[in-house]
Amino acid sequence: TDEIVETKLVPVKNPKVDITSFESVKKFFTNYYRDKSNIYYYDADFGKELKKLEAADSNSFVSLEADFGKDNRNIYYNGNKLEGVNSDGFEILDENAIIFKNKNNVYFLKAKNEEKKYKLIPLNFDSSSFKPVHKRSEYFKDKNGIYYFDYSNLEKLDTEKTEDIQNKLFFKIEGVDVPTFRELQFSYSKDKNKVYCKNKEVKGADAESFVIFYTDDRI
Repeated sequence: TDEIVETKLVPVKNPKVDITSFESVKKFFTNYYRDKSNIYYYDADFGKELKKLEAADSNSFVSLEADFGKDNRNIYYNGNKLEGVNSDGFEILDENAIIFKNKNNVYFLKAKNEEKKYKLIPLNFDSSSFKPVHKRSEYFKDKNGIYYFDYSNLEKLDTEKTEDIQNKLFFKIEGVDVPTFRELQFSYSKDKNKVYCKNKEVKGADAESFVIFYTDDRI
């Protein structure tokens, strides 16, 4: 049987909210709330308190995935405004919500979840054309090429010592035919001419006939 946990209701005294209009910004899974005048963030993990977002516009604010939010001007993460990041064209690009863009830049968000701290690092990609090859893809593309994103390097990455995120995580596929490129499985991909594993060409593989198939215990 499930254990019954005692709970205690505690009135919110600071900041003051308008009780009659106070509501969740969206129906499920959000830490953002609003009343008729303001936006609030509830830190359920650490501070366990409701805080007012001074810069947020209540009328245009929307709650997004992974504790992001936006209004008609700014982007917010964990209830904090991301300085210098305009909300125009904002789009989260990966399932971990650590790569995103607006109309001006592409960004990498290195978060320390145990402290709700983060470092925001601009990436040198073409923002207007940068996107994943498909949803949940290991590959990204812009007008200049195709890039393999090595998720395995995230655990080894120390952003306190280096901000060279682009060269540590994104690896360009040299000589790829962008229009015919398609991702396969298990970090394999191909275009009309070559087969690739991650960002490296698989020498001798025939692109036209190359497929991935399964045996009992391996591919």
